Amino acid sequence: MKISGRGVDPFLANPPHDLTAVLIYGHDLGLIKERAATIARHFVPDLNDPFSVTSLSADAIVKDIALLVDSAAAMPAMGGHRLVRVDQAGGTCLNAMKALLASKPRESLTVVTGADDLNTKSALVKLFEQTDHAAAIGCYADTNQSLGQLAQDIFRAHQIKADATVMNHIIEHLGADRMASRSEIDKLVLLAGPEGTLTLEQTRHALGDGAGVTVNDTIYAAASGDMKALSTALNRVQHDAIPGERLLRSGQMYFQRLFRLAAVIESGTSRDQAISASRPPIFFSEKRMVEAHLRIWSSAKCRRAMDRLVDAEKQSRRGISSDTAAAQALMALALAVRR
Repeated sequence: MKISGRGVDPFLANPPHDLTAVLIYGHDLGLIKERAATIARHFVPDLNDPFSVTSLSADAIVKDIALLVDSAAAMPAMGGHRLVRVDQAGGTCLNAMKALLASKPRESLTVVTGADDLNTKSALVKLFEQTDHAAAIGCYADTNQSLGQLAQDIFRAHQIKADATVMNHIIEHLGADRMASRSEIDKLVLLAGPEGTLTLEQTRHALGDGAGVTVNDTIYAAASGDMKALSTALNRVQHDAIPGERLLRSGQMYFQRLFRLAAVIESGTSRDQAISASRPPIFFSEKRMVEAHLRIWSSAKCRRAMDRLVDAEKQSRRGISSDTAAAQALMALALAVRR
C-alpha cells in the first residue's frame, strides 16, 4: 500500500491488524523517526521491551536473509505482538524484504526506516507499495500548512492560545526537520504554561536561536548580492550542520514576503507604508535590510527567485544533496543581483 498526503495520520492512528511491515523513508529524518515510533507503539507499547522488540541492522539481514524472517516469526515470551526494527535499509535489502513479505508472519510487525538514497522509484519502495499487507510512507520537509497544523495540535492539547501574528512567526522560524520543529514548539508550550497565551515577544525570544540567526544571515547575504558574506554564512551553516532544506524553505518564505511587499509598492503604495502595514510585522532590526532588498527585487524578480529555490528543493528530492542544492541556488541569486 502506498500511504500519502492526508491518509498518513489516519493510517498511523489506526493501522490494519494484518499489517506485516511498513517502510518509512524520505528526507525528513525527524519525521521518519516520529512516524516509525508512532506506528510501532500501536502494536508494542514499550519499544525497549527486550522480550517483544528485536532490532536488526541492514547489513545483518543482507548477509543472512533468514535472520529477518525468523526474527519476525518468533513469538514474544510474554505474548502479544512481535516488533522488528530495521534502520537505514537500502536497495541491498530487497531480497530480505521479499522473503519477509512472502512469509506473512502473524502477530508481527516489521518497521523499516529507509536509507538516504531511497525514493519513490526505488525497487524497495515499489515492493512495499504493491504488497497489500505492507505499506510505504514517504516523509518530506514540512510545508507551512503542516507546520501550522503541528503547532495548533500541540497548543490545543495544552489549551494554549496564539493569535495569527504569533502563528505566522512560529511557522517562519521553524525548520525542515520534524523533530527539531516539535522541540521548538515544546519549548513554547513550557514558556506559555497550561491554558496560557503566547505573545509575539515571547515567541521571538524563544525561537531566536543561533541557527535561526545563521539562516537569516545567509538569506540576507544572497538577497543583497554579497558574495563574501554569503560564503562566510554558508561556512557557518556547514559548521552548525544546518540542513539545506531549512535554508531553501526559509529562502522561499523570505522572497514570498518580498514579493508581496513589492507587489503592493508597484500598485502605488509607498515603501514605508507597505512595510508598516506588513503582517506579520517586520521587526525594527530587519526593516533596513528589507528596505534595501525592495530596491533590488521587483515582484517579477522575486517570483523568479522563488522558482529557483523551489527547483533546488525538487533537485534535492531527486538525489542531489540538499546542502549542495541550497548553496548553488543562493549563490545564483547573489550573482543575479551583481549582474
